[in-house]
Amino acid sequence: VSDICSSDSATCTFTIPPCNPVCNTVYAFSNPEELEPGDAVADVKCFLNEGYSNWGWSNFIEQPEVGDTVYYMPLYAGNPDCSAITEPVGMVTITYTIGGTLTVDYDMHGDYYLTEAHVNVGCEWYAMKKNGSPTVAPGQYIHGDMMDMATSYSVDFADVSGDVWVIVHGVGCYIDGYTPDPMADSDSNNNTIACTASA
Repeated sequence: VSDICSSDSATCTFTIPPCNPVCNTVYAFSNPEELEPGDAVADVKCFLNEGYSNWGWSNFIEQPEVGDTVYYMPLYAGNPDCSAITEPVGMVTITYTIGGTLTVDYDMHGDYYLTEAHVNVGCEWYAMKKNGSPTVAPGQYIHGDMMDMATSYSVDFADVSGDVWVIVHGVGCYIDGYTPDPMADSDSNNNTIACTASA
């Protein structure tokens, strides 16, 4: 930089950390140990206890009778057990309205972000393949979405009735030394899901 009186210069060195994301499978689990007193707790089935080789949980959500029902479910990453043996990396909020809308909201903690989200809402605790056989594979869930470093994500199921099972899956990532900017993403699912309510 110079003018008619002087000339000066400066040198700056920038060190950019490597962009090496660490990613894990994440599942939501209605874990009473992580909830507040009075919070709704869902019945849960663990995939491993049902004969599947991969870990994860399906959560039983009852149809609301008066007003909306809200369930809070910690989101666990890389937890190959039926018990929660890792710390939550996010929180999922499931809101089932008296009008028949079920909304699943992901909210990631700390430096975690989402790159994929898969949700299954159905009358059985598992998903169904097109050939009619049961599965817990996320690629067979009734809703799937890809996103770019979303710190929150929401999906609405617009036409739901009866008691349902909900599996909430995703791919959660973090990069050492990097905090992602808050970014929300959302989608909707218009499949009709009609199940029987408990007596």
